Amino acid sequence: MSNDSIPSTLMRYGGSWLLNDLLHERMSASKVSKFNDPFEANVKSIGSFSNAAKNRVSKKMEAELMRFYMSKKPHLKPKDAKKKARKQLQRKSHTFNYCNKGTEKIFNKEDSHKIIEKTSRIICFVDPNVTPIDDTRMWGYYSDNHTGSRVHLHTHFFKCAGLNIKKVDYLNSPPEVNFTLQYEPKYIDEYEKSLSKIIFTKSLAWQHENEIRVFCLLQLISIQKGEDGEDRDFIHLSPFAISRIDIGIKAGGDLEKAKQLQKINPTILIYRTVMPSGEYYPCYELVT
Repeated sequence: MSNDSIPSTLMRYGGSWLLNDLLHERMSASKVSKFNDPFEANVKSIGSFSNAAKNRVSKKMEAELMRFYMSKKPHLKPKDAKKKARKQLQRKSHTFNYCNKGTEKIFNKEDSHKIIEKTSRIICFVDPNVTPIDDTRMWGYYSDNHTGSRVHLHTHFFKCAGLNIKKVDYLNSPPEVNFTLQYEPKYIDEYEKSLSKIIFTKSLAWQHENEIRVFCLLQLISIQKGEDGEDRDFIHLSPFAISRIDIGIKAGGDLEKAKQLQKINPTILIYRTVMPSGEYYPCYELVT
């Protein structure tokens, strides 16, 4: 999916923390292992080890064993630790047994999460062309049952920062990834590309969300205390990235926070969510 197909604004629903974060000029980003749906970011492991890959796995295991032995016995010389590691690998045929178990038994969802989280975090948005039915669902899912707000953000702020923006693909089954390619230098680009499928793929059960994700490299992430006092991952986001704020129908102090943001960026439009008589779905009333 090219960036040309990405809408000019992105929407994000959130609890009371959402506007608090924006007042601090930040937006939270997620680890894939922390996504709401435990079935998400799943993977089907395929492929088998080539002889060259087995040799690289053997060297990796040897290095790990060397570090282990030297941590237990700091006086141990590297050459002695290496000799001991090689002896251990040969005696138990670790590499052979490891590589012949089958990749589906070696690599799993948790492994893919660890690999992705070493380099990146994800921010999840939805397409602003949401239907009233799906709008109602997402207020319930993501805004603490309508007690938070929804923000509209200019897409070009993310593009200018060099972030990768892509629509989610909805499939019947998880993407296939050949994890053995990480030990094959000539296929490393193919391997990294296949990992991105994990981030940008989701079950058909969630197709109604029409989700768009922003991929953030760790260099752009800062760890700060969240509203709950816990350490969270954030990217910097200026209030000038905001085009509109919709206040949830059961939100408390969010209107005042929205007006504070509007003082910084007067172009922000503020809407209040209302429930007209005889209607099932949210409507929006401009706050003047």
